[in-house]
Formats: sequence, C-alpha cells, structure tokens
Amino acid sequence: MWQEAWRLIRHDLQRAWWNYLLVMVLSLFFGAWTTLMLRGLTTGYSPDRYLLDFYFLAVVPIIGCPWYTGKYSERTQKQLRFYRSLPISVSGVVLSRILTVVLRAVSNALVMFGALYAFSPELRAMLTPLEFLWFALIWFGYGLALSLWYTYWEMNSGSQLKFWLYSSWYVVLWVGMCLLWWLVFDVLVLSSVIELARSFGWVAGLGSLVLGGLVTVYWWKLAKSNLEKRPLF
Repeated sequence: MWQEAWRLIRHDLQRAWWNYLLVMVLSLFFGAWTTLMLRGLTTGYSPDRYLLDFYFLAVVPIIGCPWYTGKYSERTQKQLRFYRSLPISVSGVVLSRILTVVLRAVSNALVMFGALYAFSPELRAMLTPLEFLWFALIWFGYGLALSLWYTYWEMNSGSQLKFWLYSSWYVVLWVGMCLLWWLVFDVLVLSSVIELARSFGWVAGLGSLVLGGLVTVYWWKLAKSNLEKRPLF
C-alpha cells in the first residue's frame, strides 16, 4: 500500500510541480501579509485584531490543498479514471492523496510560518524561537486536520456544487468559533494560541500534532470506505 502511494505521489510531482511551487509562493505571501495585520495586536484596539482570528482560521486550513485552475469535476473524474486503470488498491490510492496533502501542508507551513517569524518583529517580541515553534505546531495540527477534507471531497464527490457546499460549513465553523471564543473567554483566538505556546510549550504543540494525526487516520478511513462503494472503483 505504501509503495503504491509513493508511486502516485511521484507521478503527481512530475505532472503538477508548478502547482506545488505556486502554492508555496502564495504561502510566502500569506506569511508576509500577516505581519502587517499583527501590528494591531500591539497598537491597542484595531479591527485588524479581530480580522486576524478569521484570517488564521481561514488561511491555515488551506496550506495542504492544491489550487488547480481547471474545473473541479472534470479534473477529478479524469483523475479517478486514471487511478482505475492502474494496478493499485483503493487503500493505496487514498493514502497517496492523504500523503500529498500532508507533504504540501508541511512544506507550505514551513514557508508561511518562516516568513511570518522572519518579517514580524511584533511576533518575535512576544515569542522566543522555541515558543514560536510550539505556536506554529498548534496551528499546523489544526490546519492539517481541516486540509484533509479536500481528499474526502476529491475521492467521493468531484462535483463543483458539492465543493462549495462542503466549503460553506467551514465559513460557519470559523464564524462560530470566533464568536464563541470572544463571548465566552473575552479574548482573541490568536492571543489564546500565543498564550498556549508560552504556558504549555511542547505539550500544546505535540498535542495538536497528535490530534491532527488522529484526524488524518479518520479522513483516510472515511474516504477509503466511501470510495470502495463507488461504481467507478
């Protein structure tokens, strides 16, 4: 299964290397742009302080998702037909897509958070390098868990309408999380993550990674189970 998955990953890298590069450039932009918004945390009240919560909750989950210019439904159906023509198991196919998202998430997170720390004196003043590592890992675990929805959609839908329907619940999730956090704790989500990194360090960072790993296994099993029921496979 693992060998099958790596074969497909190598094929994807050769076929769409430009897409990996494009998303890494966008990750660099996101990291640099965030530094401008972070100034609101150290300059008193500013709308940027609240936009930062939405920004982090919305941007971090897409670090592992590929951004294709073609139609979603057409691309997915072609991809599934290609997979069907290969002597590769369903488990190998789904695992390849899961690992693709994980690899993208790791590389893009390194670029995004590296730029964020390099270009943000405000963040460097709030967190030591080690604390920033835990801060980044907390966000990475969250982003990885939600990035993997793309694999589920890609393997089990392919419909552009369903893509937008699946995406809409994220908007509800982000708004709901922010409002709940603000009303219950009277503090920004980003400020809470910074405090977690300061106070709990590796426990919070590795805990988020473990949670992200468990969600990864869940997405793999769910996508595999549903894909096995599809007539195409």
